[in-house]
Amino acid sequence: VAVPNTPVPFVKDMVEAARFYHIKVLVEYKKKEEKEAKLHKSWVEQWAQSGNDLAAYVKKYHTTGLKWNPKGSSSLSTASATPKKAAPKKKVVAKKSGAGAKAGLFAAINKGGKVTSGLKHVKKSQKVKYQTAPKPKVKFSSKAKKAKRITKDPVLELQRGSKWVVENFDGNKKVEVVAESFKNTCYIYKCDNSNIIVKGKMNSITLDNCQKTNLIFESLVAVCDVVNCKSVKVQILGTVPTVQVDKTDGFNVFLNEKTMDTTLVSSKSSEMNVSIPVGTDGDYKEFPVPEQYVTSYKDGKFTTVTSGHF
Repeated sequence: VAVPNTPVPFVKDMVEAARFYHIKVLVEYKKKEEKEAKLHKSWVEQWAQSGNDLAAYVKKYHTTGLKWNPKGSSSLSTASATPKKAAPKKKVVAKKSGAGAKAGLFAAINKGGKVTSGLKHVKKSQKVKYQTAPKPKVKFSSKAKKAKRITKDPVLELQRGSKWVVENFDGNKKVEVVAESFKNTCYIYKCDNSNIIVKGKMNSITLDNCQKTNLIFESLVAVCDVVNCKSVKVQILGTVPTVQVDKTDGFNVFLNEKTMDTTLVSSKSSEMNVSIPVGTDGDYKEFPVPEQYVTSYKDGKFTTVTSGHF
């Protein structure tokens, strides 16, 4: 109370400082007889409560230090004076302080083996590993299936007596076209995951807007065009003068001994490869087609060469 300016924090600090020794008392007597241990536990709790009560008293009557009457008074007159009736105190429900909560925690810890006495016993039949009832199955929503690109009916027909039209095949591994004349042409459009086999000699073949499709043909008089395709393969069994690739991502052409002089013309395409036969075992060796070029101006003209890593 006599501490100037801040007596309340000082009292609280002393209560907290004493807690260290309270814990030592509780630890020392918790293994002794129950009656003796209970007595010391009660003493620790009452001591802590008296400190908290003292802090509350000082905060109410001596907030900034001990107050004295500057005029003084006679001890006899003070004793003989009729005490005034004190006004009834309002009942204040004190909130449980942090210090009290800590004391409760330490008290629970110091119970020792009795700390689990309040827990509910779990029967053997209630344990998960002994339950025989079927467990509920958790259903996982599958990812939405990607809509099919091809929705129209497939078409395979000879139009105007010379043009073969192959359209809208999906997942067909054997679509056969038989050339009736070397003047015939073949237009293959929007076929996915299919194998297109062209038998006989034709004038030209165009593979347009196809994905993951294989084209196998014997011989052509003019050219094989591959346009707007993705991940397609072309195998030449006979001969063809030129293979043109435009706006295609993922292209592989398989040549043979008769087509080593075939010309490959490409534009706006990527992931292009040429496979040629090696040895007599039917093995192929794959060569990438350049996609990157370097253009430079020298001696009054522009020169374009493939990038150095090809």
